Amino acid sequence: MRSISLSNPLPQALRHYETELQDTLARIGLVGTDIGMRGVEGGHGLAGHIKMAVDSVRNTRQFRRASVPILQLWPTWGLMELALLQSARARHALVLHDPIPITKQPGYGNLGRRVVNAGKSAERTMVIVHSDRALEVAQQQLPHHHISKVLHPVTSTDAAHGNASDAAPLVLVAGQYKPERDLQLLARLGPELTRLGYDTRISGRGWPDVPGWTVDSRFLTETELEAELSAASVLLMPYRNYFQSGVALRALECGTLTVGRRSTFLTDLYGGRSDLLVDDDRIDSYLRAIGTGIERAGAGQLLVAYRRAVDISWQSFLATDGASLISE
Repeated sequence: MRSISLSNPLPQALRHYETELQDTLARIGLVGTDIGMRGVEGGHGLAGHIKMAVDSVRNTRQFRRASVPILQLWPTWGLMELALLQSARARHALVLHDPIPITKQPGYGNLGRRVVNAGKSAERTMVIVHSDRALEVAQQQLPHHHISKVLHPVTSTDAAHGNASDAAPLVLVAGQYKPERDLQLLARLGPELTRLGYDTRISGRGWPDVPGWTVDSRFLTETELEAELSAASVLLMPYRNYFQSGVALRALECGTLTVGRRSTFLTDLYGGRSDLLVDDDRIDSYLRAIGTGIERAGAGQLLVAYRRAVDISWQSFLATDGASLISE
């Protein structure tokens, strides 16, 4: 059976992403095999951070010695990862989710760019991104590398919406708080949604109190996140700046539509003419899009259409630039 070796250095945070990728590969006739690299997440205090750094070094050494290409799902060392892999025996691939991280991560910034762009073998590592905006920014950051945009993978499970009830429609914001979240928009929008009879909830670690919203500021397990997304009438994505959203895709997998600022990622997900996408910061624009998302059925059809596009995208990549990743 033809297969692709996968490395996931964030086995908790990217567990669902890895499942989405393995499902996508399976639909096009490939097996995604996790090679079991060390996890480098969740360390606390000095000892925890030292252990993560040591495990990251060990992973990189294992990568450089590997005789088969490996698709790595996250750059542990940021852009510096590409420099560290330039002398690897095999030509590996790296998924670059955020060419400019929206939360602090080592290996980016001016130093990271200088080091990686000073290398002599930029072609040794393939770079994969999941949106046109990520492609544009990655090309600016890495002018000597070949970068491929491949659609964000998706599970093979059919959408099963769980929010059909007599309760008030639930507008949900889900996921960890990040500085790019638009708190001012939420503070303006929350009271208006409440006035219209909607329930409003924010669920995720690190959120401050926001007027008009019930905030559950804690880490959600995979089961809890899926239950929240399934129960929501619509997911609201209040980002000022982002490249793609795994939570928005998970919501669609749960049968829940997402409302957010127009972006290349949401355009890939819903189409450029979707009235779920908002083009300005006006509250009435968001209220109109949220009302559309609550009233509209057909998330299952959108999921099927997106899954078809994902399969075509990965088939094309693995028939051309990514062909060397496949082991017979």
